[in-house]
Amino acid sequence: MKRERFRSTIRILLTLGVFIFLIFLIKKNYSEIKQYNYIFQPWQIAVSFILLLTSTLILPIIWYLITHNLQCNIKFANTLKVRLLSEVGKYIPGRVLGYGYLIIHYKEEGKDRLEVLNASIYELFLSTFSAFLYFTLTMLFTSFQILDAYKTLFVVVSIIGITFMHPWFFQKMSDMFCKLLRRERVKHQISFLRIIGLLFLYLIYWIIFSLAFFFFVRGFKDINISYIGYLSGSFAISTFAGFMAFFLPAGLGAREGLLFYLLGILLGNTLAIVISIGSRIWLILADALLFLAALSSNLYSRRQNRKSEIKVNGGIEYFL
Repeated sequence: MKRERFRSTIRILLTLGVFIFLIFLIKKNYSEIKQYNYIFQPWQIAVSFILLLTSTLILPIIWYLITHNLQCNIKFANTLKVRLLSEVGKYIPGRVLGYGYLIIHYKEEGKDRLEVLNASIYELFLSTFSAFLYFTLTMLFTSFQILDAYKTLFVVVSIIGITFMHPWFFQKMSDMFCKLLRRERVKHQISFLRIIGLLFLYLIYWIIFSLAFFFFVRGFKDINISYIGYLSGSFAISTFAGFMAFFLPAGLGAREGLLFYLLGILLGNTLAIVISIGSRIWLILADALLFLAALSSNLYSRRQNRKSEIKVNGGIEYFL
């Protein structure tokens, strides 16, 4: 109990520290931010938001394919709603709430919680690693200045990451969880080729997201499309940093800090601050919109099911 309180206190202090750092950056550059000659183009922001929603909807599809390959999937329509509802969990440190919600819901639908836990771990690894891999790929064709010195290291780590995606490693990890939970061994039949296919889908997600972020930046500055690799790569590695900072809600601060640094090289500190913080709001609005859409659909489905039950019960009572 004391250890959990200590961890919670550390998380709160780190989150507060990040907020203080961001406030300090804004305060330090406030005069420049206020006087900056912005070129705000709403239609570019609108296009970026549509592309962002499109890319986000790819994630539930990937989750469905992961659960299908691990033989713990539910109907696709339900998967879409449940996965979008669980996204709010990423704003809780460690993403525990989101995956916890998935495990509980899938258990209610008769799925084994250990299999869903394994699917969650697989999804977490693929989503995190895909951000790292996408940055590595963009790094081969784009200069990131100070990070260029570590290009070989990024390539080596990417190759090692792909190796660890092999089913043999995943099976060993699954066996470890089975022993910890005192469960019978669960044998997974997913092939390495299918795992590579799932990773490829994540890279497609990153390509669409890259276009979304490019148009978002163009909403504030007229920038050439030749910089799309730098912009998308910067966001990808910043997202990876946010994933690694699992003790912060949705990687808040870790992502913005690195993104601010990388964008500052290209756009200058003033615009980098605006875009770093603005992109967070941009993402939150997209998550909120999809969450409300999924919640509304869920409530509507429950209402329709209740009406059907009332009609059936009424018909039975009539014959009785």
